[in-house]
Amino acid sequence: MNRRKILAAFLACFAFLAAVAGADDERLSLPEIKGWTSGELRETTLDTVSGNQGCWQERNYRTESGVNVRAILTSGAGPRFHGNISQSVDSSDGPFGSGSRYRTLSIEVGDGLPLLAALETHPLLGRSIAIKTPLGTLTMESDSFSADDEDFVSIATRLALEVMPH
Repeated sequence: MNRRKILAAFLACFAFLAAVAGADDERLSLPEIKGWTSGELRETTLDTVSGNQGCWQERNYRTESGVNVRAILTSGAGPRFHGNISQSVDSSDGPFGSGSRYRTLSIEVGDGLPLLAALETHPLLGRSIAIKTPLGTLTMESDSFSADDEDFVSIATRLALEVMPH
């Protein structure tokens, strides 16, 4: 009789651990990408007094075409995409600015799910893009001027496709 109880307890624990492990599959992660040089994945768990608030991941990549990008992925209850993205923004910082351009766009990642993104191009600092996903925010930065806006958005789309759960 004791063996049955021990076996039942063991199986219940195993089922619980399998369910917890399965829940992690829905978490986003910055993967190594075939054809790209992928740097070390740096991950910070956002533990607070009120509990776990999510995760911050960073990884540097070098694409096949030689563009260096730094990717940052935040997910969880704490980090959120702040701001409201409108599809119709295409603006610069004006005649007294430094020549920065800001525009919003939609990135297709398959399954009819367009992701809203904000692209900023600065003539001295490079490009950055923030992509709002259902499970977190993907941000990419590059000071490599070998890629124009279209190339950079293409790189961001490739990374977003790799990050999104399939």
